[in-house]
Amino acid sequence: MATSQNDVCESVAKCACLFYCSLSKNGKPVNNQWTSMAAVVMFNPLKETDKFSVVSLGTGTKCLGQKEISANGELVTDSHAEVVARRAFLCYLYEQLKLCRDKDKNSIFKINKSSKTEESAYSVTLLEEVAVRNDIQFHLFVSHVPCGDAAIFPNKTEIISEPSVPKKAKVSVEEHVEIQHRTGAKLQVGAKHYEEEFQEPGKCRIKGGKGDPTLCMSCSDKMFKWQLMGFQGSLLANFIKEPIRMSSVVVGAGVPCDYEAFERAIYMRFRENVVRLQIFEEYPKFLDNFTCPLIFQSSVNFMELGNAVLPAPASIISYQLLNGKCRTQVSVNGRKHGVTKKMKGKSALLDICRVNLFQLFRSLSSSKCTSYQECKLLNSVYYNIWSRVKNNVLKGWTEKPEIMLQFEG
Repeated sequence: MATSQNDVCESVAKCACLFYCSLSKNGKPVNNQWTSMAAVVMFNPLKETDKFSVVSLGTGTKCLGQKEISANGELVTDSHAEVVARRAFLCYLYEQLKLCRDKDKNSIFKINKSSKTEESAYSVTLLEEVAVRNDIQFHLFVSHVPCGDAAIFPNKTEIISEPSVPKKAKVSVEEHVEIQHRTGAKLQVGAKHYEEEFQEPGKCRIKGGKGDPTLCMSCSDKMFKWQLMGFQGSLLANFIKEPIRMSSVVVGAGVPCDYEAFERAIYMRFRENVVRLQIFEEYPKFLDNFTCPLIFQSSVNFMELGNAVLPAPASIISYQLLNGKCRTQVSVNGRKHGVTKKMKGKSALLDICRVNLFQLFRSLSSSKCTSYQECKLLNSVYYNIWSRVKNNVLKGWTEKPEIMLQFEG
């Protein structure tokens, strides 16, 4: 019997939340704390059992300010749940590429076509070009609507019923109340400082921070980039030629969510501009399957928030290993929990920090390029498209300081 889209999305949410519950208490909220969770769930309808599995998961609500960022790629600057889950997904993809390199049939990848390795500074791969097998889908679960544009809802009229009215609220039953949902993400410096413009839909934004401002784009903006350019990113695009895109984004129950606002944020506000860019005439296949993922709000609650008012300080990072088990770490302030600023070495770093991800790339690449920046520029198709999109569609996208890109693996 065919599985409906609604059934798939409900199963995605259930799988993600059960996986979170199976993790130890390390890094989870305590007392009056709360957190946000995101997970990439793989769905294989051809399997007889275990059709759904969490391949990566992240929790967190924090970002580092500009003064705290690491020039050598050792700190994780953005620890919002969606970003953490996506970076953990990169670790999972590297694990699967190792299987593919060894011709293991259990890899999620299939060999797309043979690729000749050139002996030059721009020879990037020890692998044949690969793509995700046709029978596999990836779905993203988020416990909350991502910060930025997706969190800005147009004025909507809601009917307040008696059970949901606080005891002290002077609101009669069945009274219609105008509610404007807002985002804490900020417009770039230079915007006029009044609330109406801060909450104007369709704008690119940076994540807010107390005191020192951040350079991190909102999760709404990043999710658009990932859906367009592929969740695999620029380095892995040297191996994976077809962008990996999500089939759906499933929001947990019990949180405000507006489908039109979500679709606008991660697809519709940029779609017309993206499609008309002349650069895509050179790469017509790049936009194959570039569609808005199904947006669905499940009936599954991530966690009961209750009276929780404080964001948990820690982030949880988890991803699936080759043996089917998961590797889990806890981070605080962008570094492994329990590690002090003076501690150095690979054992002190999070798997998802840029220098570790770069080392994973180097382990599969034959490129003679040495710096992180050089290797990010190797894939000319990815670089040309993304540069054009930033300049013409995502105006206001922050640029990392050059010093943050010059480290070597």
